[in-house]
Amino acid sequence: MPVWRTVLVVGLALLATTASAAELEFSGFGTLSAYQGDDEVASVRPRRFGNEASRSGKWRWDGDSVLGVQARWVLSDEVQLVWQLQSSDLVDKRWRPNTEWFYVGWSPAPAWTLRVGRQPLPMQQHSETGRVGLARVTVRPMASVYELISNNPIDGGVLSWNGDLGGGALAVDASLGRVDIRSNSGRAAGRYLASLSARWQHGPVVLRAGLLRGRLDLLGSSLEALGDTLRQPGSGCAVCGPILEARLRTQNIVSHRITLGHTLNWGPWTLDMEWLRRLSNSVATPDADGWYMLLSHRLDRWTPFAAIGASRYREAPLGLQAAPGTPEAGAALIQAVDRRLQAMQDRRILLAGLRWDLHEQAALKLQWEQWRSTRDTLTSRSDEIVLPPTATGWDGRVRMITVALDFVF
Repeated sequence: MPVWRTVLVVGLALLATTASAAELEFSGFGTLSAYQGDDEVASVRPRRFGNEASRSGKWRWDGDSVLGVQARWVLSDEVQLVWQLQSSDLVDKRWRPNTEWFYVGWSPAPAWTLRVGRQPLPMQQHSETGRVGLARVTVRPMASVYELISNNPIDGGVLSWNGDLGGGALAVDASLGRVDIRSNSGRAAGRYLASLSARWQHGPVVLRAGLLRGRLDLLGSSLEALGDTLRQPGSGCAVCGPILEARLRTQNIVSHRITLGHTLNWGPWTLDMEWLRRLSNSVATPDADGWYMLLSHRLDRWTPFAAIGASRYREAPLGLQAAPGTPEAGAALIQAVDRRLQAMQDRRILLAGLRWDLHEQAALKLQWEQWRSTRDTLTSRSDEIVLPPTATGWDGRVRMITVALDFVF
């Protein structure tokens, strides 16, 4: 039984026995959003794991739209139970409500907290508010960093400590758990994830750093079927067997993540910066870097903002070679597979927008983005940019406009 379901049973039993003393709080959040991609060849979508995408100016409502509700039971000064449900266009559940968080929190001392169950990893600026649009100035976290990580909740435990260091407030979090990720291409089941992260704030300055290590298996992945095909006799690939054995692991993938972040607030101005490096022993989760800088300026209820960011994939060519006598079309296909496995999806993102705070509990946002492929415009891809195998004539640029209404209650 998953950890969060065990916590659900124990937590509800605990609540039943202490219902007379428990304090129950309800809250919620949501986003009603529409987006439009302008390109005639490539489609674009707000999230890598989204179901749909927009092309040729078609408006869609599925990308950032979400509704979340949360219940918090304060059982005592030391113990609380949190349950959060979300409804969004997930790959496997579509709009059905999904348990995003369910954990028991215990604070044996003012500086210490232990949370057990399904919960977010507190690694990055928007780890715990990724879908709460009102908590940030942009429509969504910057894709150049946040689409290189899953940000799925873990089933496990997080131990937190808060104290003072160098005149500022320091928070340290250590976690251990498992994760289950579902996408358009299959499912990734984590054997374990372990992380250590820290956040230090001194006046207007906030610094963040995090390290993560995990092992995972890909289940039902198209990459596994592709590797099996190329290893077969007669596939036309001369050296696929040993190369794919070494570079295309789909089981027991070891992945590392390093993150750094910085926020500076001075008067009405805010500068946010984050950087991430992803490393693994398989091209199924290719090595990559991502970064962004976001500048915003608050003018009463209006906040204009602008950002620049980029992602760069670091996988070297695999060196797949066609066997002698392989037809030209077959040799070209093998080279195309090599390029695909390198994940040559480097991109630069320019972003600008305006947030209007209608109320302390609601904001309207207009956001414009330009995505530019900086390395490859021919290989098919299905991340935030969707380029079919038969597509031709793409110039490597696609623009997206998003309108979003964020609210909390």
